[in-house]
Amino acid sequence: MKKQQQLAACTAGILLAAAAFFPALAADNHVKTDKAKDADSDKKTAQQKAPIVIDADQLKYVDSNGDFFAQGNVNVTQMDSKILADLVEGNAKQYEVWIQDKAVLMQPGMDLTGNSLQYNYQKHTGTMADVNGNIDKERVHANQIELQPDKSIINKGWMTRCPAIVPDYRISGESIEIWPGDHYIVHNAKFWIKNTVVYSMPAYRGSLKKDKTDNNPFPTIGYDHDGITLKQHLETPIGNNSNLSAFADLRYYSQKGFKPFYGVKDEEKGYNLQLVQGYLKDNDDSWIKVEPELRLNTTSKRLGESPFSYTFGASYGKWVDSAKSSWRQDYHVYFSRDPIKLSQSTTLNLGTGIGYIKESYNDTTWTPVRFDVNLNKKVSDRLSTWVGYSYNHDYDTTFDYNQPNSEQELRTGFSYKVDRLNSIAINHTYEIDGHRVQDVDYTWTHNLHCWDASLTYRAKRDQVKFDITMAHF
Repeated sequence: MKKQQQLAACTAGILLAAAAFFPALAADNHVKTDKAKDADSDKKTAQQKAPIVIDADQLKYVDSNGDFFAQGNVNVTQMDSKILADLVEGNAKQYEVWIQDKAVLMQPGMDLTGNSLQYNYQKHTGTMADVNGNIDKERVHANQIELQPDKSIINKGWMTRCPAIVPDYRISGESIEIWPGDHYIVHNAKFWIKNTVVYSMPAYRGSLKKDKTDNNPFPTIGYDHDGITLKQHLETPIGNNSNLSAFADLRYYSQKGFKPFYGVKDEEKGYNLQLVQGYLKDNDDSWIKVEPELRLNTTSKRLGESPFSYTFGASYGKWVDSAKSSWRQDYHVYFSRDPIKLSQSTTLNLGTGIGYIKESYNDTTWTPVRFDVNLNKKVSDRLSTWVGYSYNHDYDTTFDYNQPNSEQELRTGFSYKVDRLNSIAINHTYEIDGHRVQDVDYTWTHNLHCWDASLTYRAKRDQVKFDITMAHF
């Protein structure tokens, strides 16, 4: 009962902190946000008012009402949007075009080819049939597609990032809603390997964010210190809110058994809130079980017009390992600077942070301070090198999971692309305060068309890791 009361109190505390914190975020970023909004608004207004320019072998235009008819090598352009076809009808004053036969629609982040195109340049809405092409990084095919200002809807089609004529993998659905660079939702989803359906779901939600690397909807196989591994990420939207979802990371280890991690999450533009439970494992093979944990994390926020940004996170939950359990509170803020270009090929990254952690186990508190500096050099198209330094003071030693191995670490390494399909990398980690080499890792990566095979030997630990994952998901 006492722990339940503590959980309720901390949950309320996190939510109250969020309520107080988000207005502060908005206040801190008024200048930057307002300018960005003004710039976006000005660009949108300019595009809405920009005239349509029509080039064609033959062109007929009715000045009184704006109707036009164009035939032969037709190019309809408005700023950075373009339509190519052989025969186009439309109305320049209403910013509308309609094409019965083949048409190509090109916009920033979009390149589609199809038939029966109807499009409004001012509203950024339209439809197209028998579509093939790309939306952002997604290769798409659709019987029909609906174009909206913030998203595209694929009806009876599929999406993939595999360039093969018959994709090695794809997701099909009755409809697929794509918010470029953010997320997608597939209704009546089917998951294909070549021409075979491996499983299906009534609805699936996936992330398209650059920093999401653990959301592969297809099964992957590997090997590490805990034996043969099988992993898969499942996620489904809850209700009609596209930002709210339930997820499960299914993980099986031949020496550890089934170790799932699951929960519900709400991903908004400025923050995400999660209630999670299950098993977690870090890169050093340290395990933890959370049962459960409430997490709040913000996206990166700019500090005014400065080159600095910050993130804030808070969590409360029960952590368990093989020897102990503890109700854990964690609050942290991390500041980072925009990359500093020392030259065309050399980039310096700086970051620092502070936190507060309280463990019920032994009633301990920690105030970790962190500083990171990383220097990256692209020597050539094939060779890249890096060196990094991390300082961690007063970090939580209650659990091994996701904690630094020493107060000061120096990391060096390089990667070399041997040829189109193969690359090698060496990572070296040195404990400055311990005066010892902590890790030396050798990695070979081989591209299998739409898949990547990665083999790593951790020399100091005498361990081997192997993974086969999708190269483009």
